[in-house]
Amino acid sequence: GAGPDTFFLIGKEGTPENTNEDTTAILAHPFEGRHYEYRNQDAPILKSASNEDVTLILPENIKVSDIKWLSVYDRKFDVDFGNLMVPADIQLPGTSEPEPKTTGTCKKVKIGNISTLHHAVSGELYALDDKTLMVKNFNYDGAGPDTFFLIGKEGTPENTNEDTTAILAHPFEGRHYEYRNQDALILKAASNENVTLTLPENIKVSDIKWLSVYDRKFAVDMGNLMFPADIQLPGTSEPEPKTTGTCKKVKIGDISTLHHAVSGELFALDDKTLYLKNFDYDGAGPDTFFLIGKEGTPENTNEDTTAILAHLFEGRHYEYRNQDAPILKSASNEDVTLILPKNIKVSDIKWLSVYDRKFDVDFGNLMVPADIQLPGTSEPEPKTTGTCKKVKIGDISTLHHAVSGELFALDDKTLYLKNFDYDGAGPDTFFLIGKEGTPENTNEDTTAILAHPFEGRHYE
Repeated sequence: GAGPDTFFLIGKEGTPENTNEDTTAILAHPFEGRHYEYRNQDAPILKSASNEDVTLILPENIKVSDIKWLSVYDRKFDVDFGNLMVPADIQLPGTSEPEPKTTGTCKKVKIGNISTLHHAVSGELYALDDKTLMVKNFNYDGAGPDTFFLIGKEGTPENTNEDTTAILAHPFEGRHYEYRNQDALILKAASNENVTLTLPENIKVSDIKWLSVYDRKFAVDMGNLMFPADIQLPGTSEPEPKTTGTCKKVKIGDISTLHHAVSGELFALDDKTLYLKNFDYDGAGPDTFFLIGKEGTPENTNEDTTAILAHLFEGRHYEYRNQDAPILKSASNEDVTLILPKNIKVSDIKWLSVYDRKFDVDFGNLMVPADIQLPGTSEPEPKTTGTCKKVKIGDISTLHHAVSGELFALDDKTLYLKNFDYDGAGPDTFFLIGKEGTPENTNEDTTAILAHPFEGRHYE
């Protein structure tokens, strides 16, 4: 951020330091609906950034295919701070004649989110191919004295065979490490960092059962992700048969709201994994957890046919009377993954409850239908529309009040905002969409307010 007159600059000919100004354009960030020519002194100056995702909007008279180069350029000192020369044969999304891609290696497949157990660890884990993982938006406070990325082929981070584990060094300098190797690089603090992890020759992504940010000195798992068994890697030619075609998760139903603002949508990912979307709970119960049962109802059942599903899951399951079971914390629109014990499958479950043991109260439940069709089973209900797929539109820019989020389209009538942040300080703030112009320069008659929470009513 030290440049006094710096911005994103694109050009249609030459190079950043040798071009015709009339063939250039300043790409403002953040974009507020206006484009600028090179000599326009109103162009906003680029601020400092750290691992920021930036969307740049081109002027109407320039297409990506017209661009020869992009530069972070300082006009006052006439200096190119960093550039990229755009290849002439770049293949844009949606064009009719893509370059042949037989391996599909450029695609990434999301495995899941790393749980936050200690030291602010978090991140989204993707597979780039069968030998490469990527952690997106990785966070870690750096306080562990002997911490690294650890993967395992069996068990869990806290209960495994060391011989089936490997340390994934970051940054990667061409060397892999076994668990007891004291030369392994210690992981440094990170804030929304994108990390690429390279696997040893003897391990493929499909071999991995879990990944952990692990501290060897204290034998503590700071955050982990358990890998699904049927992950489909980019570029593989024969995916596991999926006869449902349209989605990997099957909705079971909505959890009823009985007490303490409990709500959420329950899905089955497979016969051993439940997924709770947009889970809400005020956290006020003193001895509350997710409880499942194989018979009866939450308030009238045999304890021996129940099990506590721990969240966050640390590799351990609990019986109803086990006092070590972790207490459920408050949640607001949280996505929760629940792992079933070995002796229980989704098809065995009759009900799920957010249950408080101290007061013997069901805060909210869902009775599981007997004929639920799980992902990958042979006779799915016909699904012709594929509505469970979501398509990412882009990231919301952060202009004021810590606003951010990822915007997806679920279908032609539904938008989905993931990881939405906003400090709530605006006195008359809402989601607004428009069919023309920009947010600050539009025709009000072409706009609409999208209410949240939605209670069946739309607003001009």
